[in-house]
Amino acid sequence: MNMADVERGAREFTKPNGKHRTTEAYSAHMRGDADEREYRDVDLRGAGKPRLIVPGQEQEPDRRGYHFGAMDSAKFAVADFRPTWLVRKLLVRGQPGVIGGPTKGMKTSIVVDLALSLATATPFLGTFPVSNPYRVLVASGESGPHTLQETARRVCSAKGVDLASVGRNCFWDSTLPQLADLCDLMELQRGLKENAIEVFFCDPLYLSLLSAGSGAQASNMFDMGPIFARVARTCLDVGTTPFLVHHFRQTRGQKNDREKDPPELGDLAFAGIQEFTRQWLLLGRREAYEAGTGLHRLWLAAGGSIGHGGLWALDVDEGQLAEDFSGRKWDVAVTLPAEARQAERETREQAKVQRKEAEAETDARQVLHAHTVNDPDNQGVVYTRLRESAGLSGARFGTAVTRLKAKGEIIETAGTAAVGNQAQRRARILWRRPSSASILEGTPP
Repeated sequence: MNMADVERGAREFTKPNGKHRTTEAYSAHMRGDADEREYRDVDLRGAGKPRLIVPGQEQEPDRRGYHFGAMDSAKFAVADFRPTWLVRKLLVRGQPGVIGGPTKGMKTSIVVDLALSLATATPFLGTFPVSNPYRVLVASGESGPHTLQETARRVCSAKGVDLASVGRNCFWDSTLPQLADLCDLMELQRGLKENAIEVFFCDPLYLSLLSAGSGAQASNMFDMGPIFARVARTCLDVGTTPFLVHHFRQTRGQKNDREKDPPELGDLAFAGIQEFTRQWLLLGRREAYEAGTGLHRLWLAAGGSIGHGGLWALDVDEGQLAEDFSGRKWDVAVTLPAEARQAERETREQAKVQRKEAEAETDARQVLHAHTVNDPDNQGVVYTRLRESAGLSGARFGTAVTRLKAKGEIIETAGTAAVGNQAQRRARILWRRPSSASILEGTPP
């Protein structure tokens, strides 16, 4: 029998309603003695676990399910439940977590930095300390191997690490297990245990959560809760801390203009995920991404059930892609929110000043152009007549004249001008300096 026969038999032995027979049952089926035994089906949405049932034999309780293990207060008071930091003051070991963010919000890239930081004991994002190296698995089924590899190389270059030298401390996979499939979970657990994986990243959750025909609904907390619990148990039982990479609801930011506010746990899509996770890293955009710049202005929010957490401003510069696919980098900076907001205010004020300066210079060029058109021989133009010709408001025209006078390009003298009845009245006369003639050629912008 070849592998194709085995795979076909496994598919036929799997019920279409999301229930799967036990591994023992399938093995017996392949041996040809399945008709001599009966097996309990396992509903993946329930809490059941595979168990072999042999007719005519007294069955022992299933010890792989719930086991009463309560302790009295005296033991509870002295027990040591303190967790271990994966990333100091940011993430701990032994508690399932979520890394969330908006669509195309740098989630996978941040996961790559986090994974390599854990594998090499280098600071996460160049800021958050990692005390010890850990063995990590990154399963990313969305970006593809080229993008994942290219990102890993850029991150390693920024850390001063050679990707190949990381070796077996970091594993990479572009395929994902189906987390609602018992057989996939068993295979995942086997691989985690065999390779002594200590941290597992599953990216993204929506591609791995529900397999076709599972019958579970992502909007139903009672469907999702047992699945999430089983995933956590699958990993934690072999010493692996799981992190699910997940997206925000599409409606985030549509109400009350929250799109640029710091992200919150309630922004995560799907039922049950907020209740399931024990710790989280959430990404959000402080500013809309400008295509082609490679600059990302992000929020980084962290939290967890043990009480740790915080909020930071994260700036990522990925550079610009050249035709030969070079030019990209990984340059990150983490600052406190108050510092980021102050810097953003200063940037906005500076931009405002620059806009006003550009407007004033444009107005000044426009006034000089109008003077040249109305008085090519530079005999002097009445102030009010020049203002009408320049087409500027009184305030903007006055500011432009003041600017030109300060630069010595316009001279103002007192004189007289004829009114409607040929009478003379006092007037302000504006003249160009002869040296400014070269500036006046052409038309104003």
